Amino acid sequence: MNKRLLVLLFLFVPFSIISGIAVYQQGYFELWKLAFFNLGTFQIFCDLTVACTLIFSWMIRDANARGKQAWPWLILIILSGTLAILTYLILRELQKPKEKA
Repeated sequence: MNKRLLVLLFLFVPFSIISGIAVYQQGYFELWKLAFFNLGTFQIFCDLTVACTLIFSWMIRDANARGKQAWPWLILIILSGTLAILTYLILRELQKPKEKA
């Protein structure tokens, strides 16, 4: 297991737990409503939207170069945000050819 995969898993596991707890406690649609609660939460929502859009534009090129479809990842990003991005990066690392020692 390479260092990049370990870092991605280190980020993914606690973030997915936090996300799961948030959805369980608040509800999926309530989280979306909270994004528009005030100007501060709306700014964070806009910031996340910009970041996810920039990463998805890279993801389109990366998926095409690998002969994969990018549009399912767009749907997952819309539904789960950075959790989908972390999942993509983890799968990308797992699908890399093994380096020779």
